[in-house]
Amino acid sequence: MKHLERITELHESAMAFAEQSVLEKDPARAGHLLRSAFEKECSAADLLAGSFEEEPTRSILHRSAATLAAECREYAEAERLVDQGLAGNPPADIGEELTDVRQRVRRALAAEERHARMPRAIGALRKVRKTGPHDT
Repeated sequence: MKHLERITELHESAMAFAEQSVLEKDPARAGHLLRSAFEKECSAADLLAGSFEEEPTRSILHRSAATLAAECREYAEAERLVDQGLAGNPPADIGEELTDVRQRVRRALAAEERHARMPRAIGALRKVRKTGPHDT
């Protein structure tokens, strides 16, 4: 029983932090609050990770934690939480939402990868402009 009480306590704390982050005007403070929400929800989800008899609570916590992880740009952690949430037998709608989180994470990772390549591409364009397209 104490195990479930701890999970409930962590989840309620996570939701309070998440709500505060939405209301916070200072972006840095909002980010800290969101990270606290993620950490609490992740802890709650991890406590139920192998408790497949606790559906749908188990997969709902994993979906919530994965969403918060993605919002904190903790993409590897988000994917881990999605995988854990999809293990076992989550309800169909929760399974779809977990899959949606995975797709959002993969799109975000692809966008970050494209963004990381931008300075090299811009540098190559500048070089071409400076020397001419056939002078390289």
